[in-house]
Amino acid sequence: MCGFGGSVEKIHKTMKIAILSANIGSFDTPHPVCKQSEEYELFYYTENTLPFPLPNLDNRMKGKYFKTQAHRFLNHDVFIWIDGSIEVIDGHFVRACLNGLENADVVITEHEERSNPYEELEYIRDSMDKPYLFERYHKQTFVSEMAFYGSEGMPNVPLFNCYFFARKNNVKVNAAFDTWWDTTIRFTNLDQAAFSYAAWKHGLTIKAIENKDLFIRHKHL
Repeated sequence: MCGFGGSVEKIHKTMKIAILSANIGSFDTPHPVCKQSEEYELFYYTENTLPFPLPNLDNRMKGKYFKTQAHRFLNHDVFIWIDGSIEVIDGHFVRACLNGLENADVVITEHEERSNPYEELEYIRDSMDKPYLFERYHKQTFVSEMAFYGSEGMPNVPLFNCYFFARKNNVKVNAAFDTWWDTTIRFTNLDQAAFSYAAWKHGLTIKAIENKDLFIRHKHL
């Protein structure tokens, strides 16, 4: 896999870049990725295009598997994930991701409403009167997850939106993403909190993307 030193333009041209998204169970309306200044491969997974069936997972968790575990089945230098709700509208989206990764392990957006994983888990736990959140999370073990993070000694680390991220494919980052996946299996499928935990646990360097006008986030169906 390519490194990130030397001429940026030269390195961008030699790297293998994958954009991944999943819409399993027709949860979202597909959105295009506009023409990019950098070359990339697009992998859009539906129930009809899965590389393997994952029969023991529901549709939501199947999507999270492809979101967190791309290094198990693809051999690209950089993975860029976009949820099914994301429409890429800027032709320099991929380039912005690569520029951000020059000095970071992961490029992502900061959460606009809550500041840390504990606050996020408490918010969801206390919002079961909202039908959308109840349908998604009423069977989830929020109390156990919060207790686990406390037992690990995790401080009030930053919270991020996980509907988009770009990340390197290397041993350090892959180990963190394995922890991210394992945590969502063990506790709740609220992956924002688990991402913050995995990033803290493995010491990932995070860069918040500066230009959110690169894409539009649509509402889920």
